[in-house]
Amino acid sequence: MLRQRMRGALGDFKDALARPTLKQKEAYGRLAHTLCVACCVGAITVLFGAAFSFWTTLLYVCSLMIWGLVLFVAGAILSKGE
Repeated sequence: MLRQRMRGALGDFKDALARPTLKQKEAYGRLAHTLCVACCVGAITVLFGAAFSFWTTLLYVCSLMIWGLVLFVAGAILSKGE
């Protein structure tokens, strides 16, 4: 009985990722945009509060900004209405 429930839940999970509904796509887009903002805030925090060397700080800030851009684009694609 428990095994059947686990299979059903795993199937639902795979289905949500493979063929998401419009509402699920919108939710994934909102999550991506939220993480994008978190990356931008993190980059600014590292920039003004870092006690690292210049090159390490620059690497951290650039990495966070690149991830923020990637997440913004992913969120924009997922939030696009059909």
